[in-house]
Amino acid sequence: MKIFSLVQLFTAFIAFGIYYYFIEPEINDNRWIKFLIFGLVWFSLSYFSKKFEGSFKFLDKRIDSQLSVWIVLGLIFIPFFFLYLRG
Repeated sequence: MKIFSLVQLFTAFIAFGIYYYFIEPEINDNRWIKFLIFGLVWFSLSYFSKKFEGSFKFLDKRIDSQLSVWIVLGLIFIPFFFLYLRG
């Protein structure tokens, strides 16, 4: 896994977290606007990731495969742990 892929995953988590916690609850009435904004977030992330891929040399370095698995699992399960602690 490249460092760029990790940054891309982290950015997607943040963007969709912002969408689900702040934008979607404000738009209760119109489902099409929800789909439009979600698609806009999705395609803008895709566009910028393709635009910046290969632009920075330090982001092209590879991470150890076992470390990358632990990082991804941590990024997925740490929010659930905090939700469990919050009760």
